[in-house]
Amino acid sequence: MIWARMLAYITGTVDQELLLRNEYLAAENRILRAQIKGRLLLSDAEKATWAALSIPQSQWARAYYELQCRRGKKHHAAVRALAFKWIRIIYRCWKERVASDENVYLAALVKHNSPLVAATKAEAL
Repeated sequence: MIWARMLAYITGTVDQELLLRNEYLAAENRILRAQIKGRLLLSDAEKATWAALSIPQSQWARAYYELQCRRGKKHHAAVRALAFKWIRIIYRCWKERVASDENVYLAALVKHNSPLVAATKAEAL
């Protein structure tokens, strides 16, 4: 990164204001990282909100939510159950150092004969 900055100063191709803004953001990032000790903690409400937002975006999340509702759970209980499912997925991704991929998760559901497989296939039709 230092060589890129030196090249920019020498050639004059990078705007000085942009360089200053970049340095400010880098410093702010360092300060914020120093404030976070250990891990990022989300409240139960934040987890539930995130899970609720995933329902229209994710095929399996929608199927899981609808399955929970068919089993008699109210909206909030179904969303909490989905949030717990997401936590397990995120933990596994963190542990294996991989990005979350819905196709990989759907393949795992097929491999384990999950009841969500039928729901996601019916939804795709």
